[in-house]
Amino acid sequence: MPLAWGEESRLLSEKSAVLLPRGRPRKNGAKSPSMLKRSLLILLEFDRAERRELKHSAAIGEAVAVIRSKYPDLRVSETAVKRTLAEWMPRNRETAYLAREPENPDKMYRLDGRDYRVIVSLYVGPRQVYPRINQKIPRNSTL
Repeated sequence: MPLAWGEESRLLSEKSAVLLPRGRPRKNGAKSPSMLKRSLLILLEFDRAERRELKHSAAIGEAVAVIRSKYPDLRVSETAVKRTLAEWMPRNRETAYLAREPENPDKMYRLDGRDYRVIVSLYVGPRQVYPRINQKIPRNSTL
């Protein structure tokens, strides 16, 4: 039976006529450990830039520049930083994750007979609220 145009690429092999679903394969939410490391490094560098009191967009650009200089093999862009921030510090939640440098980065920890080093400390806490300067104040307010 002849195949329609473009349909031959959907065949698993010529021996078995099993059609593969179109599009990108689903991962069902699974992420590699390198993605976690990348996310934590992005959060760490963004937090450093924000602590220098840079504006949001400048802090994103600074985080990208620092990560690219420290880790040239790690692919990161401003869009990736924005997506990571949206995942770890969403606007519609009260809690957020904050990445900071460990207090003692050279200290080694022994777990299950293996030595580990802490590269990032992750904290969970309330999300920072940045009130608008030009927000409208209700008339019955006592401010």
